[in-house]
Parts: sequence; C-alpha cells; structure tokens
Amino acid sequence: MVVRNKQPKYKYDKYGTKKKVNKQGNRPKSKKKQKKDTPFALKALGIGCIIVLFGFIVVLYINQFVQISTTNYQIDKLEKELSDIENKNEKIRLQIAQSQSLEKIENIARKELKMADPDKDKVYYISLENNSTNSNRTKNTKNNKEETQVVQGVADWFKNLTSVEAGTLDD
Repeated sequence: MVVRNKQPKYKYDKYGTKKKVNKQGNRPKSKKKQKKDTPFALKALGIGCIIVLFGFIVVLYINQFVQISTTNYQIDKLEKELSDIENKNEKIRLQIAQSQSLEKIENIARKELKMADPDKDKVYYISLENNSTNSNRTKNTKNNKEETQVVQGVADWFKNLTSVEAGTLDD
C-alpha cells in the first residue's frame, strides 16, 4: 500500500490567521473580483447630487457678495447723510453767531424797532459803590425813585441783552 503524503489544506501565517493552500502548497492566487456594473440611474443620481451641491455652494457664495455690497452701499449712504447733517450744523452755528453779534442787534434796534441814542441830558450815571456822595441826595424823593426805576430798567435791559439763552431752531 502506498501512502500518499498529505498536505495540509490550510497554512497559518505569523499572525495566526488561517490561509487556504492550493495543491502545490502555496497560497492560492487571489481571484480578481469582477467589477459590478452600477445601474445608470444610480450614477445619474450621484452626479445630480454633486451638481446640486456645487450649485448650492455657488449660490451661497454669490449671496455673500450681494450682502457685502448692500452693506457697503448703506454705509456710504449713511456717511453722506452724516456729512450733510454736519454741514447744516455748521451753517446753523454760523447763523447763531451772526445773530448774536452786537452790530446786528444794534441795526435791528435802530431800523426795525426805531430806537435811537438817548439825549445827553437824559443820561444818568449810577455809582455802584457805597460812598459818602450817596448821603447827599436831593430832597425830591419822588423824582429820585422814578429816575432810579428808569435806570434800573435800562440796566436790566442791558443785562438781558448780553445774556444768551438756549432755544430751538424750528423751521
């Protein structure tokens, strides 16, 4: 009887994994996997998804530029409006300064209100200091009271003339 030398069906590699052995004792050559054909509809769906995704990215990119342009336009418009308002403020400040000048006030008083310089004999000077001349007043107290009231009224008028009050500039 002839005994045939049996070869093992499997070999173990250094990692302990079992590998099939062919008749010559070597590992079998790997069979090339056959490429499975994917259906046309699946390919078209994949390409369509890629195209839609690319289109969406392009739309987002363009939208970003549109928003930036719109914002820049609004900034330019607001800066122009700010400069216009600053120019108006300067003009109004100039008008206020001109209307507060003493020359203009004197012109208005003379022309529109028909005021004139007082006569020299009707001008009274008041000393604001307390001295001995105040005790030497005339005995005609009625005239003195009237004169004092007139002089006090003129002094108050000049005081109000030199003071400036804030107001509104309504058109």
